Amino acid sequence: MTLGALGILVLPGTTRAVAVARQWVGLVLEADGWKSTDDAVLAASELTANAVRHTYSGTSGGRVTIALLGMAGDQVRIDVIDEGGPLVPRIMEATSGALSGRGLRLVAELSTAWGSNALAAGRCVWALLPMNHDQVDEWQ
Repeated sequence: MTLGALGILVLPGTTRAVAVARQWVGLVLEADGWKSTDDAVLAASELTANAVRHTYSGTSGGRVTIALLGMAGDQVRIDVIDEGGPLVPRIMEATSGALSGRGLRLVAELSTAWGSNALAAGRCVWALLPMNHDQVDEWQ
């Protein structure tokens, strides 16, 4: 496992970005030797979906950036950088029948920490996830 930047991907702010980000995160982490990538893939997917849906990244010509950073202690940090917007990322209380509103709660459950930081031209929503690269899949 490498410490430092594992990769950066810039995508148009469309719903297609979510699937592309999901696939890219899995491929990058697997190429770097991580065996357990499902939680990181899910977290990246949720953060990217939020950026496309709730920020200016999802408007015409908008972009979303995904960055992966290998961290000490076998952790990976997922940064999703959007173009900002009027809403502040927060965990919602979704009703049982709601079709949305669970993404950040899921990210919080999967991660050891998460948060958001204002940037000059947008914001970065990030999650820090443990990645046991020595873990063997029980189903193999």
